[in-house]
Amino acid sequence: MRASKVVIASGTLDGSVCVCDLRTGEITTSWKGNFSQKGVCVLGSDFFAAAQADKQNVQFFSLLDHAQNRALVAETVSVLTATADGHYLAGGCNSGTIYLWELCSGRLLRAWPAHFKGVTALLFGGGASLLISGGEDTMLHAWLLADLLDPALDGDRGGPMVANPKPLHSWCDHTLQVTAMAAGVGNAAAVLASASLDRTVKLRRLGDGCQLRSQALPAAINDIILSAGEEALYAAGADGIVYAVALATDAGAQNATTNAVTTGSDTRGFLDGQDGGSYQIFVGHSRPVTCLALASLDPGLGCSSEEAHFRHGEVLVSGSEDGTVRVWDLYSRQAVRVITITGKAPIKSIQVLPYLMNRSPHLRTSHTSSHITLSKFEGLSVHGPRWQGAAICVDGSEQLPRGGLLRLDVPKTQII
Repeated sequence: MRASKVVIASGTLDGSVCVCDLRTGEITTSWKGNFSQKGVCVLGSDFFAAAQADKQNVQFFSLLDHAQNRALVAETVSVLTATADGHYLAGGCNSGTIYLWELCSGRLLRAWPAHFKGVTALLFGGGASLLISGGEDTMLHAWLLADLLDPALDGDRGGPMVANPKPLHSWCDHTLQVTAMAAGVGNAAAVLASASLDRTVKLRRLGDGCQLRSQALPAAINDIILSAGEEALYAAGADGIVYAVALATDAGAQNATTNAVTTGSDTRGFLDGQDGGSYQIFVGHSRPVTCLALASLDPGLGCSSEEAHFRHGEVLVSGSEDGTVRVWDLYSRQAVRVITITGKAPIKSIQVLPYLMNRSPHLRTSHTSSHITLSKFEGLSVHGPRWQGAAICVDGSEQLPRGGLLRLDVPKTQII
């Protein structure tokens, strides 16, 4: 993703969330708050959301006018994720419940018990057609977004029971809590990677759920991210090391990746005896690495002499409990910049802001209001009551009557 700025959430009770320029290391904007470690996500191109770690609310921040507003929710949210266009927002809680909101109206579309224990990871994948969740119960579930939006599952809202959606895929091959997930580009052929405290990273195919690879690492993994070409996976280790795992299956491509990786003086190569997969390490943090992000700096913005370390503008950004954010060049494997947060508070989350926000104001998110409100109750909109009448469909076979009023007919077989 082309970007020059990232959102960094840090601290505990006196923490903050700030916007930082990767090129200069300067913090441009900052807000106070105690936010969940996985509870920060970017909404479209102009906003981002952050869930309070100790309160039942979600805060929304505008990157245009630096406005801030708060929405109350039913329970404390531990993890947040949103679709790339900012239409849907999903939140997971320690109770195992997942909430799905429509941001343009604030309506709570669905809330269902997805896990037996707390939700620890959420991700929209498969071209935003799937919502993937991981939890403390070691389970991963892939939920079809079409099923989550299907009102036929609601039944009679006046009754006590509402049908819960069933996952498209479920995996239980991790032995400890799932900590992070990453998805590749595509739909059925997309790759899903998951990490766990059991020190393994597993790759699967979203179409049929088949496991493609399992990589063992020396430490528990807190976060993972896939490179743009999906030829490498980066994992944040609890031992303070960032691991780079080569995923290329072509022999020539893998040799080229290995040669590029071993050029840095701060990296070493290892061989995993279980599956023959190699990995390399980034050394620099003194405490556990908590979050990762990949950014591609646009060369059109210019390059100063200080930025000569960057090759092709590709950088890896890592945050740690030592209170620092390091920017790594992917080719030399060197930390070219170290950003220190005030008070050296532990870094909880790093989110990349799309370069679209900085360059093309005409293409910014237009459907998201600067004042976002979420409904606490399923089926209700903050802008008006839910339609309570019979299911209707628009019959396009008839011409519009005089006056331009569109006729809505209820067919014999109701179509929703």
